[in-house]
Amino acid sequence: MGTSDRESFRRLGFFRRAVLTHAWQERPRPPVQQTILFVLRTTPTRQIANQRQLIGAIGAESSLRGKVRFLQLGELSLLKQLELVASARGIAGVNGHSLAWVAMLPKPRDPSHEVYKAASSSKANRGAKRERREYAGCGMLELWPQAVQNSHRRRDYAMLAEVAGCKHISLVQPDAPECRGKSPRACGNVTANASAVVDALYDILRASAT
Repeated sequence: MGTSDRESFRRLGFFRRAVLTHAWQERPRPPVQQTILFVLRTTPTRQIANQRQLIGAIGAESSLRGKVRFLQLGELSLLKQLELVASARGIAGVNGHSLAWVAMLPKPRDPSHEVYKAASSSKANRGAKRERREYAGCGMLELWPQAVQNSHRRRDYAMLAEVAGCKHISLVQPDAPECRGKSPRACGNVTANASAVVDALYDILRASAT
């Protein structure tokens, strides 16, 4: 991580703390639930072409049933969006602005963070502290259109996930037939691999349960 990245990381952390501190000054913070918010886009681009099939596959999994909530965040007020995110363990969806909410997911309480702190307090162990730190407690699944993967894939949301201490899972999905050969900004719809998405969502819940 370069100097500019470290500074951006630091400022994002300050911003996160400021927003969350202000948000719960006059209202109770919502209790955290073992749920993942799966964002469905309202724009005509970066849709999931087989959305109904994917929702059915997720609902058929006993380990995910009732724990994945499909919603369109853009239809809600900012405060309602924040309340939902603050009570969830994860967020998922096709690459897009709504995934920036990962930075506001509840901070994890992972025993490995205690190991990380203990290791950093010893000069003999300082060289090992990076390898001993693990992320758990919350997570994000980011689905990428193949066209984006081949052109201008970025790490914006991966950095936001790191700010919140969340696990970041990135899956490149096949472009939907109507989008093949087109710019991802003009189309960007995907055909989701239901099995891979189910596995990734389960990984997020498993990490948040540690």
